[in-house]
Amino acid sequence: MKKRLFDSSSLFSERIKVAAARIRLFLARLLSLGQGVRTLIFAFRELVRWQVHQRRAVRVQLGVVFLLLIWLCGVSAPTAVISSMTNGEGMATLLATPTPTFTPSPMPTDTPTSTPTFTPRPTDTPVPSPTSTPTELATATPTETPVPAPTATPVVAAAPTATPVPPTATPTSTPIPIQVAVYDMHDNPRDMEWVDQTYGSWIEKGTPAVDGSIFRVVELREIEGPVTIKVWVRDSAGNPLPGMSVRCSWPEGEEIKSTEEDGAVSLCAMGDYIIPWGSGGGRSMEVLGGASDIARALGMLGATNHRHLDVVFQLMP
Repeated sequence: MKKRLFDSSSLFSERIKVAAARIRLFLARLLSLGQGVRTLIFAFRELVRWQVHQRRAVRVQLGVVFLLLIWLCGVSAPTAVISSMTNGEGMATLLATPTPTFTPSPMPTDTPTSTPTFTPRPTDTPVPSPTSTPTELATATPTETPVPAPTATPVVAAAPTATPVPPTATPTSTPIPIQVAVYDMHDNPRDMEWVDQTYGSWIEKGTPAVDGSIFRVVELREIEGPVTIKVWVRDSAGNPLPGMSVRCSWPEGEEIKSTEEDGAVSLCAMGDYIIPWGSGGGRSMEVLGGASDIARALGMLGATNHRHLDVVFQLMP
């Protein structure tokens, strides 16, 4: 027992000696550091005095050197103190601390419980008891059926009635479709149905003269570009008829011009646009000096380069 106490006391005294030695070493280093600082301050003062009498470039260079010395002293002094306190292991050992870690704990979850169900009790359904219904037997009663006596039916003679005569229909100027040659602007054959859907134009059939002659519309040709409608007039053989008067009429007025040597005449249609397509224009064309068909509802298609129909009249004997 005494031996153990002696060993523990000797170990404690050894530790005290080691600690005292470290303290003396630390104080000696501080003392030497203080002497070095005083020496540097004195040298700095002398350096400042000497630098005042030097050129500007030399002063700048000496200032840089002085700043480097201050930085080295500022780094070496704390390093020496920390090394003495940590037995040479440095700043990393002094500042190293364990980083705590956070472990999330699971949240409790609700366990659904089953809902009890109610089972209805069976009920007794009353069953009606059969009942007997008494029936009476029907008794047939004989009856006498009278027989009607024959009667004479008088015969009445029907009076004659007058048969009404239907009134004579009054002729109207209803447009009658005529088979004419129709071509679009690409020389593709068309028909009057295409003319009606695209332009809304139609041909009014005229009544022949006493000798049976009449100028019929034989061709409609689609043209784009000019703002005039061109009309050709031909004889029965298809040759041009110069000097024939052609009338172009519209609700506000009319224009009458004669055909040239080629049997054609151009009549103005400026401003008469068909909008929307198929709604018909306001121009009508016919040949004067005899019976003639009339080309109705002519005009320029809207949103085009004055696209319209030119008309050809030919004399039919």
